[in-house]
Amino acid sequence: ELQRLASSVNVMVVMISKMPSWLSSSQDSTPLPVDPGWKRFHAVPPLSANDWRQAISALAARVDQIVGGRCRLYFEFWSEPDGGYWISDQASLLSLYEATATALRQAVPGAKVGGFGVNQWDGKIGGGTVPAQFALVDDAAARGVPLDFLSFHLFSPDPADVDRAAQAYRGRLAAAGLVGVELISTEWNA
Repeated sequence: ELQRLASSVNVMVVMISKMPSWLSSSQDSTPLPVDPGWKRFHAVPPLSANDWRQAISALAARVDQIVGGRCRLYFEFWSEPDGGYWISDQASLLSLYEATATALRQAVPGAKVGGFGVNQWDGKIGGGTVPAQFALVDDAAARGVPLDFLSFHLFSPDPADVDRAAQAYRGRLAAAGLVGVELISTEWNA
């Protein structure tokens, strides 16, 4: 199925989200208020960063093997961490992004890596004072973490909101000295 899809598209975005229970630092199966299909153990860091990196590397290598160069691969890290799908703090999400992006880049050097697929373009996480995407840009620039794209969701009837988000992101990327970073809206609804 994945091979057939890869033959029909130019770009495939593979989302990496929802911590598996066997890797999670929590075993709390209480449903998240935002989505009963998500448990608390899905929205926290892994118990072992090394085990996480190995799992991500294996997943990426397998996807790359199946896709076989039929399309460009983008790996999107997380989805709506600012919308309740991440219950830890922003620092742990940034650390997990770094581990994920590094593992992905090593496993599939030609793939694009980015995130966070935020629910609101200026959404914050875990009491953070800086929007999550800005923190990601700043962290990637300061620490040399791979960042090929910023992904966001926008649920607004006003098309000008897309422009506002894009301007804010481009400004932050320019201030951080990151060039060539793509902006991708991976969910949109008016």
